[in-house]
Amino acid sequence: LRQQVLEDKGWRFHRIWSTAWFRDREGELDKAEKAWRDAVAKADAGPPPPPPEAVAPPPADPPPEPSPARSGPRPNVPRAGTHGHSAITHYRDHQLVELVRWIESDGLLRTDEQLMDELRDELGFKRRGKRIEDALARAIRRARP
Repeated sequence: LRQQVLEDKGWRFHRIWSTAWFRDREGELDKAEKAWRDAVAKADAGPPPPPPEAVAPPPADPPPEPSPARSGPRPNVPRAGTHGHSAITHYRDHQLVELVRWIESDGLLRTDEQLMDELRDELGFKRRGKRIEDALARAIRRARP
């Protein structure tokens, strides 16, 4: 932390590792002298850096745009782990199709992969199994004209 505070005030650091010092003392002295000369030249070349409080903070991230509203309430399709729905096989095709149509009702354009990610999130699945991927891909095909 001390090094960071001093660097914020314009100090420059040059590290010498003990193993390097024991192996090549003269070489490390040459590197240290070069680092010192470079620091002096840099300090002579320009004004000192502004104090940290004078530096403008980075611009704040813009607030997230609200996502477009979906039409109607979420279909009554339980999340995984509730009411005995622990596997994709516990869902009927028409339930998954309803969920696809509800997600797409906001009018946003999505790739199939993005839609599958949203479906997995809505259903509460944490992993991407082959059966899950197949069932969601089938529902997407059936939901789209």
